[in-house]
Amino acid sequence: MGSPDIRAAFLAYVDQSTHPLCHIDINNVLITSGAKHAICLAFLSMVRAGDKVLLPNPGWPLYAIWTSTLGAEVSWYDASDACAEMLIREIRSGSFSHVVINSPNNPTGIEYAQDVINLIAESAREAKISILSDEVYRCFSIKGGTFLPHVSNNGERVIVADSLSKFAGAAGLRLGFLVGGQDTVDAARTIRAITDSCPPGIIQPMGTYLLSAYADDFRDGIRKRGQLAVARLVELLTLECIHVESSGAIYLWVLSDNEDGRLVISNGRVLRGIPGRKFGKPGYVRLCPVTDDPSCTELLGIDLSFSGVIR
Repeated sequence: MGSPDIRAAFLAYVDQSTHPLCHIDINNVLITSGAKHAICLAFLSMVRAGDKVLLPNPGWPLYAIWTSTLGAEVSWYDASDACAEMLIREIRSGSFSHVVINSPNNPTGIEYAQDVINLIAESAREAKISILSDEVYRCFSIKGGTFLPHVSNNGERVIVADSLSKFAGAAGLRLGFLVGGQDTVDAARTIRAITDSCPPGIIQPMGTYLLSAYADDFRDGIRKRGQLAVARLVELLTLECIHVESSGAIYLWVLSDNEDGRLVISNGRVLRGIPGRKFGKPGYVRLCPVTDDPSCTELLGIDLSFSGVIR
C-alpha cells in the first residue's frame, strides 16, 4: 500500500476546504511507481476484453495503447471542449463501460471547472460508467477541479491518478498515487504484487516531506513559474502571429503544419515541440516552455531551474 505517512500526507495535501474527502481515508490510497504505473494498474483492474472505453482526443497515446492491448474498443470524445458537452452526451448514451478524463489535458491544457466535473461524475454514475481521472497536471490548474470528492466505497467506480513528478518537480522519485474505492485499490494492489513492488521505503519519506506544509513555498514556486512560462510564451507567439488554440497546465496547443514539431520564430530561433499526430491530431504542435533548456530560459527570461524555484 505504501507507508501510512505518505498516504496521509497525500490526502492532507488535497485542499479539503474546497474539496472535502468525506468518504475515503488512507486505505483508499495506493502508492505506485509514478502516475504512469497508477494509470496502468487502473486499466488492468477495471478494463476487460470487449469493453468500450471513451478516450480524450487529443490525448496521451498510452490510453489507447492500453485499451487496445486489453482487447477493449477505443472510442473518442473531443477534449478541446472545456464545457464537455459532447463528453457528457456520450456518457449519458450508456454505450460505454469506462471513460478516461485528463484535466488539465495533455496536450491542449484545456481543463474542466468543478461544476463540470460534478456533472460528468453524476452522469457516469447514472449510466454505470467507470471514470479514470488522470490528474497529474491538477497542480497547475486555474479552475482547480478534481474527481477526488467522488471517490467512495459505495460501489461508485471513480479512480484518480496523481504523482509527485509535476507538482514537486520530482519525476526521478517515481512516486505516484492511485485513489479509488476499497475494492478497486485491493484489485490494483493484487495486480502490482504479481508484477512489481512498492516504491522503496527510503524514497517514501522524501515524498512525505514534499507533500507537507513545509514544502508549500517550493511547490508554489514550481506552479507559479510554470504558469508564468506558459503566459510569456503565449504572448510571444501572439506577437509572431502564430495561433495558439489553447493553453494551460504546462502546455500550449499551437496550429502548425510542421511534421517534425519545430516552430521557427523571428531571428531564426526555433521552438521544439511534439507534433500533434503523436496525440491523434495532425496539424498541431504541443509546446512545453517548462524546461531547463537554456535557449528557452533565455527566450522567456525566466529561471526555471531548482535554484530559481528556491529563490
